[in-house]
Amino acid sequence: MDKETLKNELARYDITTEAIANMASQYMPLTVSGLEDKDGLDTVHEARMVVKNHRVAVEKKRKELKEDSIAYGRAVDAEAKRITALLEPIETHLQNEEDKIQAIKDAIEADKAAKEAARFKAIEDARLAEEARIRTEEEARLAAIRAEQEAERKRLQAIEDKQRAEQAALQAERNKLEAEKMAIDAEKRKAEEKVRRAQELEEARKEAAEKARIEAEQKAERDRLDAIRAEEARKEKERREAEERPDKEKLLEYASSLEGLTCRELKTPYGTRVYSNAKQQINKVVYKIRKGEFNGGDK
Repeated sequence: MDKETLKNELARYDITTEAIANMASQYMPLTVSGLEDKDGLDTVHEARMVVKNHRVAVEKKRKELKEDSIAYGRAVDAEAKRITALLEPIETHLQNEEDKIQAIKDAIEADKAAKEAARFKAIEDARLAEEARIRTEEEARLAAIRAEQEAERKRLQAIEDKQRAEQAALQAERNKLEAEKMAIDAEKRKAEEKVRRAQELEEARKEAAEKARIEAEQKAERDRLDAIRAEEARKEKERREAEERPDKEKLLEYASSLEGLTCRELKTPYGTRVYSNAKQQINKVVYKIRKGEFNGGDK
């Protein structure tokens, strides 16, 4: 590709050095005075977009032109680089102006966020402080209640201890009185027992005396009756003996006659034996008659 043709091809970028120089002379002086300079910011933004559009168009055209040949591509690239090198300071300047404002905005937002965070933190700290205050007051209130309850418990315990001590003292006094009463009752019972025993002894003595008297009287009466019966028996005996004397004399005579009885001469042992036995029986009868052992109906 000859230089003329190349020149004609490069002219297809649709932007000239003069145009770029005009943009530079027109846009490089543009600045944004501050956050409130909305018109300046808009102008810078619009200018940057014009430059950006030209740069994008150049990049697009570069790709188109580069497709023809390597030499053409190199020329295109070189021209693109040249043009880009001319455009970039303008775009960079304009970007810096925008970034400056964006940085201010970011700082404002950061400050606003920091203030909001600080405000929230202050609110949270106040809430926590209030909760801590309420908790402290509640703990103090509960501690006061516990202290009052403990004081009341101690007061009631003291009352209970005092009542228990008083009850113990009263019980001790009651026990003492009860012991004294029991001692008095014991002495009284002892005295009453002594009197009772004395009375019993006296009554026993009287009863013994009365019994002795009665027994003496009864003995005297028995002795009297015995004497009477003995006298009557004696008289009865004398009477009976007087009545029986003739019969006794007759019986003695009879016994004597029996004793003098003999038998003829016996010749057999049988007769001798019978006679001997009979004689023995007769002697017993004689003995009993003489002793009077047949009295009372003996047979």
